[in-house]
This record gives sequence, C-alpha cells and structure tokens, in this order.
Amino acid sequence: MFGAESHTVLDEAFLDNYLKKYVAFIKGNSFKNCSFVELDVQKKLSPEAAWHYRKKMKSLLPGVEIINTYHLEDGNPDKLIEYCEYIAVSIPELRLNVGNQERMRITNYIARKAKLKGKKVHLLDRRRLPVRYRRRQYGGRTLWRGCPVHYGLPHYTVRPVHARPAA
Repeated sequence: MFGAESHTVLDEAFLDNYLKKYVAFIKGNSFKNCSFVELDVQKKLSPEAAWHYRKKMKSLLPGVEIINTYHLEDGNPDKLIEYCEYIAVSIPELRLNVGNQERMRITNYIARKAKLKGKKVHLLDRRRLPVRYRRRQYGGRTLWRGCPVHYGLPHYTVRPVHARPAA
C-alpha cells in the first residue's frame, strides 16, 4: 500500500490519520477530471479492512471518482465490480502468482463483466504490448515509437529508437 515497506506497521490509527489527510488533500484542491486510488490495504491487512476503508472513503468523498483495485486476496471479483465505478486490476501481482492462462482468464472476466455494467477498467502496469502495436513499418525499416502517436492507445512512455538501415 502506497509504498509501505515490509516492516511498516499499519494500524487503524495510522490509516485513519492517513485517510483524513488524503481526503483533505483531495477536497483542498480544485482537481478536474481526476480519479483517486483507494487505500490499497489488502496485502498488508486484510480484504475486510480494505472494504472498511473503501466504504469510508466513498462516504467522505461523494461525487469523486475512486479507483478500487482488485487483488487476489479479494477472491471473487463480483462484489467489487458491483460496488465500484472504476476498477483496476493488478497485473504484476497476477503475473507473479498465477499462470498466463489464469491471468488472462481473471483479467478478461473482470474486464468483460465490468464493461457490461458500464464501469471503467484499468490494467495496472500493462507494459508488454502486442508486437502489432510496438512496430510500424516505414519503407523497409522498422521504427519503434510510442504507441499513442500511431494507434491512439493510452499513453505509454516509450522513447523512439531509430532503426538501422537494412544491410
């Protein structure tokens, strides 16, 4: 959760104070078209604690778009999909803990079900784009470019690397 080290002790007093400051920061600024991430405490505490802080944050920030994150600790994602308006899926966690087919099954299930209900979905740390999005052919050369330039995909920070002429 928010960069907590493995030895960091997260107790209710600390989290309540953190949430109070986080909410004050959000309310104290005139953000427009912004979303804010929940207190992501499933790993450090429990899914029950995460639900407690999800509900608390939603009650303190009515009308503010909050991104709720799905982790394996949450179990069945249906309850989270029903609850939130914007769901994020932790791809690095899935990559480390389940196989490729299971990761794709979980991701597709959440994305399809959420989209059918009109919810937003974000795949956290989706670094590996399919090759068709990474390469673009120009006159026999392959140029590697940032995807949004040519494909209108979400922004990925990719520095251009110029291809060498064919030998």
